[in-house]
Parts: sequence; C-alpha cells; structure tokens
Amino acid sequence: LMRGARRVSKNRPAAAQAAAAVVLAAVLPVNTVVANFTNNDMSDNYSAYNYGWNILNSCEPEAVLFTAGDNDTFMPWYLQQVEGLRTDVVVINGPLSNAPWYLRTLLRYRPDIPWTITADSLPTMNVIEWRTDTVTVADSADSTRKTDIVIAPSIADKYLLAQDRVVLNILKENRWRQPVYFTSGYGRQLRVGLSGLARLDGLVWRIMPDPEKRADLTALEDNIFRNYRYGGLGETAFFDKTRKSMMPSLYMSFLSLAQGYAAAQEEDRLAELNAKINELWPEYDGAESLAESLKK
Repeated sequence: LMRGARRVSKNRPAAAQAAAAVVLAAVLPVNTVVANFTNNDMSDNYSAYNYGWNILNSCEPEAVLFTAGDNDTFMPWYLQQVEGLRTDVVVINGPLSNAPWYLRTLLRYRPDIPWTITADSLPTMNVIEWRTDTVTVADSADSTRKTDIVIAPSIADKYLLAQDRVVLNILKENRWRQPVYFTSGYGRQLRVGLSGLARLDGLVWRIMPDPEKRADLTALEDNIFRNYRYGGLGETAFFDKTRKSMMPSLYMSFLSLAQGYAAAQEEDRLAELNAKINELWPEYDGAESLAESLKK
C-alpha cells in the first residue's frame, strides 16, 4: 500500500505524500482497535476494586486479617490507605511476615496489632527448629475455656517459619478478643493447624474455636446475598489472567453455601442460590454445574 501510494502521489506535493502515508499508517492500528475494543474494554471492570472491598467487608470490626498473595493484599492496602475504607482491620501479609523489615513496618504503622513482638525482639523472629507440638490458646472471656492447636513443622518437616510464629504470637496474645481471619487465598490448608477451626465466611476464613459457631452459615449467606459487590466479578465479557485467578475463591464460597443448604435440606434456599449463580455466570446452571466445571 505504501509503495502504491508513492507511485500515485509521485508528482504531487510532499505534504500530500506525507498525508497519504499517515492515513495508511493509521489503518492497521485503527482496524485493531475496532476489532478488539469490545473484548478488551476495561472501563467498567471493577473486579479488582470489588474483590478488595468484599474481602475487607467480610471482616468484623477490629479484625486481624492475614493475606496470602498479591490479589488479596494490594487491593485491601489501596482501599485502606488511599480511600480510608475499613482502616480498623489490621491487614498482615503472611509471606512478607518472614522478613524483618516488614515486621518493623507493621510495628511502626499498626501499633494496634495484638502481639508481644517489639523492635527489640525482631532479631529473634526467624526460622526455628520445631517438632509437632500442641499449643494452647486461652479465652479472654472465659478463663476455663482453652483451645488446643496441634502444630506441625511448616517447612522441611523440621522448622517453623517466622510467619507462623507471628500467627501463633497473635493468637496467644489476642485470646479471641479480636476476630482473626485468613483470606480464602490460603485454600483449605491454613497455617499452623488452623484448618479445623476455620469457618468460610466468603472470601475469608474466620478462626472460630466454638464448634457450634463454626457451623453457622449466617455470615456466608449475608455476604453472598446482601453484602458482596459483583461488578466485574460476575461478568464474562473479558477475563484476563489475573481476573480468572480471583474467581475460584468466589466459586468456593458459593459451593460451600450450597453444601450447607443441601446438608440442612434447605431446598428453597438452595434454589435461590442456584438462581444467583446463574445470574452471575449464565454458563453455569446452578451449584452442581459450577462444581462440575471446576473438576475439569
């Protein structure tokens, strides 16, 4: 096309030749925009914002929240530090807790953390040798009630990581005064043997020493039906790699509630949940269809 344009405009002014070249040079990118704009338009994609918003608002007031990775850490940080949302929640990134500089930062910016770690004790917060042992956490509301947690080594079957020592320190010092959560990014294998004490409340696990309260679906139900924002999370027009990586945590919340309804034979509520799933993700015909897709 360019060679043809030069031949056609050979006897024309240089400005005309330049204009023709510019027009032709614009054809390819303009065509690319026209062909791909709809699939790549992110102007209405609030998936990252709503993901962080949902995580923070899953937590009770004055909670301690342990996060696992990038997606569940950076958005809560942004929402707290830039927009002032739910600054009452202490957000602690688990993996970063292995680094002394990060613990030093927490000491400086979050003096409200319920722990006994100080600037003087930071040099001792490192990997230690550990054999499987039972750690007892007392209850501040009832001195006769104690929770035993069996803790195995977290690395090489021999050592306990600094991040696990941070979790233990907070549990023992907090004594269940402030709610403690882990983001669902941890999966079902929570740190320091806490999986058996965890209740899924949506995008977070809440550590609940009381077995009766662990079976309560109220928080999960409220979050899914009334509290969560789904803008960008339930739309299927365009799913980039990061957005796709957020979805399993949300799917797990819906499937957990479906299992709870099925176990309690709450057929009407299960039907309502299936309708919600189909509304958000039309390609899935309820919880059963969603569960089957995750197996593939």
